Amino acid sequence: MAITIEVNGVQYTKFESVQIELQLDAMCNSFSMDVVTTGGASLPFQGGESCVLYVDGIKKVTGTIEACDGSYNGTSHQITYYGRDKTADILDSSLEAIDDLTPPISLKSVCEKVISQIGSSLSVVEGTTIEDFNKAEDIISPETGDNAYNFLQQLASKRQVLLSSNADGNLLLTQANPVTSSGRLQNKLRDNTNNV
Repeated sequence: MAITIEVNGVQYTKFESVQIELQLDAMCNSFSMDVVTTGGASLPFQGGESCVLYVDGIKKVTGTIEACDGSYNGTSHQITYYGRDKTADILDSSLEAIDDLTPPISLKSVCEKVISQIGSSLSVVEGTTIEDFNKAEDIISPETGDNAYNFLQQLASKRQVLLSSNADGNLLLTQANPVTSSGRLQNKLRDNTNNV
């Protein structure tokens, strides 16, 4: 498995280790990477840079290097960089009141209004076929200071939608596929037809 990290258009592959956490239920994916330098060599990035992580040439995470931590000895030093994908903007932001959430309105439109208010450049990718919010009681307005993610998560739960992110770091609205499988799992005591 080859992992490449692209920072400011330059690709890097020489890392001690790289860890990428892709979590379907956490909305925001994260990564860390260990870099060791010797002989006083300078590191190619300091933190705060936008980056893209590829695994075997396939884009997995688009985000930002957010922090670093270091350890040193007499001949080398190791730096660990930490980052998250672009949906971290939603997790880290608080909202002001949003006045124009009058039904009928789609969940995607609500997400776009929240993203606009927090000043993010995220796009919303809809992978659902859910109905709009049509009644006033379906929509709640955020209180000033409410966390953007918590507000959107409340609304997504009403439509059984999962807030996630895609490889470009954009907000993905998704839900379980309603198609039923023709197979079934079976585990009965003393039954030779078990498949689990």
